[in-house]
Amino acid sequence: MVVAVVNGGAWQAAAVAGKEVVARLARRGAAYQLFPAGAAEGTGTSTVKGTLDGKVREECADFFVELAAPATAQGFAAVNTADEGEVVVAGPLQGAKIEQRDVVAVATVIERAAKIKIKPRIERAYHVDLDGNGKPETVLQATHPDLLGDPAKYKRQYYSLVVVIPDGDGQPAFTGYLQASRDWAEFEVLSVDSVADVDRDGKRELLLRARHVEGWQTQVFRYDGKALKELFRSVGGEGECPEAGAGSE
Repeated sequence: MVVAVVNGGAWQAAAVAGKEVVARLARRGAAYQLFPAGAAEGTGTSTVKGTLDGKVREECADFFVELAAPATAQGFAAVNTADEGEVVVAGPLQGAKIEQRDVVAVATVIERAAKIKIKPRIERAYHVDLDGNGKPETVLQATHPDLLGDPAKYKRQYYSLVVVIPDGDGQPAFTGYLQASRDWAEFEVLSVDSVADVDRDGKRELLLRARHVEGWQTQVFRYDGKALKELFRSVGGEGECPEAGAGSE
């Protein structure tokens, strides 16, 4: 499925860009690169490459492109534009040991934003240079265990966050869901998927998957050393079109 089109540095939903643009990008023989996925233990260190067969299918306002051969993995991929070669640079997510200071940092984020004290559960930790200064930040994925499925009811202690801890001094940056906070109370369960310079501006983007009650969503953020800036957010219910075939994301 085509999630987004980047045109002149601007991120657009595929439906906004239009079928003509998508078809031009998805020409026969166009090369794609599948980004290393953080959730794929032991397999997230290399970029998978392949080509498209030129077919584009439109269903429920979504566009699906066909691969010339089955991919060996799943995840986000970028299609190179004509005559530009291999220009999209993926940044492997290096798995990191979860430290007690990470738990304290996430607990502090929750207390400051939601005024509630809890001991958070951190699912995954990664080291990756997001701001381009040559030093890796720590990226944490933390979700309340009740949210592995849709909760029967909402509770104040529910959270699902992605937290970036700077490589030096400074406060952690975060995005996600905090039921106890009015500003962050929209339900979503976040997972870190990959990191890549998709828009080719020399800075890596953090690509997240968000599960909502109505389906899935893609979220893209840039970290500038202080805050996470949202670059793109797809429509909720992504990929939920009845009988729509699986394509490349």
